[in-house]
Amino acid sequence: MALVDRLREIMEKEFGIKTDADLLKAIEEYPDIDLGIFASPVMEDFGHAV
Repeated sequence: MALVDRLREIMEKEFGIKTDADLLKAIEEYPDIDLGIFASPVMEDFGHAV
C-alpha cells in the first residue's frame, strides 16, 4: 500500500475525511486537527528511524 493510500485510510478512520473536499473543509473548520505531520519530510533511510 502506498503511503498516500495509508494516510487517506487513517484520515478517514480517525477524522471522517474521505475526499479532498472533506480535507479542505477540515483544514478551514477544525483547527484542532494538526495536519502538519502530513507535510513533514519523510526520511528515506528508515534504518535510522527511532
